[in-house]
Amino acid sequence: MVSGMIPLSFGNCTELYSLDLSKNKLIGEIPEEILSLKKLSKLLPLGNSLSGKVPKSVGNCQSLVRLRLGENQLSGPIPRVIGQLPNLVFLDLYTNYFLGVLPHELGNIMVLELLDVHNNQITGEIPPELDELVNLEQLDVSQNGFTGQIPLCFGN
Repeated sequence: MVSGMIPLSFGNCTELYSLDLSKNKLIGEIPEEILSLKKLSKLLPLGNSLSGKVPKSVGNCQSLVRLRLGENQLSGPIPRVIGQLPNLVFLDLYTNYFLGVLPHELGNIMVLELLDVHNNQITGEIPPELDELVNLEQLDVSQNGFTGQIPLCFGN
């Protein structure tokens, strides 16, 4: 089991395409250096104690297919730039301290199959733009503070 902070030196691994740090005792923030890796397709630090906000530079990771940040202590709003990740198939943000609204930009990720934001502090309505996600197979928005009705689009 690994503890401490995620080493900044991972940012020097320019050929790195998968980084799985799940179920460790990692603390601190997600380093910007990791989010500069152009080939990174999987970032999986599930089940740690990472804190702070998800850096907006996550939008630079255009190769990301899996972004699994669940079971941490991440906070702040979900960055809208995640909606600019064209290859993102799995987005796990569950059991953190995310707040604010669910960005409507997530409806731009045409290949998204799994969106799990349960057990956060997200409020507002479920964006109707999620209707555009024709490949979406799993959606978990439970244990948040959503208001309003479930968009009619989900009946289709």
